[in-house]
Amino acid sequence: MNDTVLSDAPENHGIGYADVAVMAERELAAFVSAVKKLFGAEQAEHAAEDWLRELDAVSDLPVAIREWRAITITAARRLAARLSGSLQQA
Repeated sequence: MNDTVLSDAPENHGIGYADVAVMAERELAAFVSAVKKLFGAEQAEHAAEDWLRELDAVSDLPVAIREWRAITITAARRLAARLSGSLQQA
C-alpha cells in the first residue's frame, strides 16, 4: 500500500488509519479481482499499478467510499485506454 499517502490519514473526519486502510484495501482488491477475472493476471497487475498511481496523485486521502470509487474509475479508464490500444494493434 502507498505508505506516503496513508500516513496522512485525516483525524478530523472521525475515521482512523485502520479504517482508511481497510477501505483502500477492499476497493483495490475488488478492482484487481474483477480485472483479473475479465482480462487476466497481466492486466490486473497493470491495473493495480494504475490504481496506486491515482491514489498517490490525490491531494487529500479519501475518507468515503465514493472517493475511493473515483480512484477506481480513473484507473479503469486507463485500463480501457490500454486495452483499446491493444485491440487497434492486433
